[in-house]
Amino acid sequence: MTRVRFKDGDENGGEELFDEQEYEDILNICSYLNWRQNCWGRVEKVKIDIRTETSREGFCDFISLPPMSRKGSDTEGYVMYDPDLALHYEEINKVGQFAPSASTNAMTPPTSATGSAST
Repeated sequence: MTRVRFKDGDENGGEELFDEQEYEDILNICSYLNWRQNCWGRVEKVKIDIRTETSREGFCDFISLPPMSRKGSDTEGYVMYDPDLALHYEEINKVGQFAPSASTNAMTPPTSATGSAST
């Protein structure tokens, strides 16, 4: 892919080319999402919520990193999802299989023989 067009929202429906910076940003979106997931945990255990755990500022910080500083990247800076790296960060972040057990953090009321909480 070397050129990307978008349809203008005007009533004529004209097409325009993205400028070079917009094009580069589009190419980096997948890398940014993979990088965020790699630095949090495995996708099957702790998916990132792109609504709350990504931002334009975070994206700008990511694309300003040198390619080799992007964990999980190739020499060009493209980041693939890496389950081994994600597992490492899952342990560091204490999420997924490394999260403290809910039963050790919360008190649950004793239950009666019928399964309802006793009062």
